[in-house]
Amino acid sequence: MKELLDQVVAIAKTAGEKILTIREKGYDVELKSDQSPVTLADTTSSDIILSGLEKLESNLPVICEETVDADYSVRKHWQRYWLVDPLDGTKSFVSGTDDFAVLIALIENNKPVLG
Repeated sequence: MKELLDQVVAIAKTAGEKILTIREKGYDVELKSDQSPVTLADTTSSDIILSGLEKLESNLPVICEETVDADYSVRKHWQRYWLVDPLDGTKSFVSGTDDFAVLIALIENNKPVLG
């Protein structure tokens, strides 16, 4: 489990570094259907994380804030999956504060076991 944790931390760091690069260069803010903000940093971080997790555990499903998830009727039967928020705190990110993070968790039997 330690090796997997190290690999997930490396993915999160890569995503975080890209978020900071995008922040320095500037970005547009769009609104999702629920009126919450989304930026290039959100979607780029999501792409990095999903690609990295695919290489680690390609058979595990992923619930990610920036992607379309499987319907709950399907998800409720998952025993093991990744839970991802590629940029938690987008509102803070957009407002210029540092109150944001990259979140990646491995869920087993409805409990976080790594992340």
